[in-house]
Amino acid sequence: MNIAIANGTCSGLSNFATSTNTTPGAAPVVQFDTYAWNTASGDEVDYYAAWELHAGGVLDRNKSVKAARVNGKLTQGQLMIYGFDSNTPEALDNIITGTEPQIVIDLGTTTDVETSFRYPFNAPNNLMFTPRISGRFAGEGEPDRISGIVLEYMPTGVRR
Repeated sequence: MNIAIANGTCSGLSNFATSTNTTPGAAPVVQFDTYAWNTASGDEVDYYAAWELHAGGVLDRNKSVKAARVNGKLTQGQLMIYGFDSNTPEALDNIITGTEPQIVIDLGTTTDVETSFRYPFNAPNNLMFTPRISGRFAGEGEPDRISGIVLEYMPTGVRR
């Protein structure tokens, strides 16, 4: 199930697609799309969107999440990467509350829908993983919008 919270209300719709990068040695790419708010209320609103846990199409091997690129209009935007290996309980409460991520990247504030830089990092040993994007909409003007994210990951370990 996809989670999207804005002002204490759980709502939204997202899609994701996995594409195979045909460049030799390149990591596969996962893209998650769209969540937008349509009406400004005048009140500041903390928001976040977190997608369902994803195995990257490889269920018997851990993956290293290697990089991300976010698309949207964000205020005080932040990207968090969560992941769990086969011996770690999936702490979904941490994803909901925004605590104990593997990676935190401050995305800053944009004035329009923009695609961020490619942020390289290494979040290793994840059987399952998900991004969490959050921000704080000022309540007036053009509403913030999360349009998508691309995650790069690579299976690790020896296949038997």
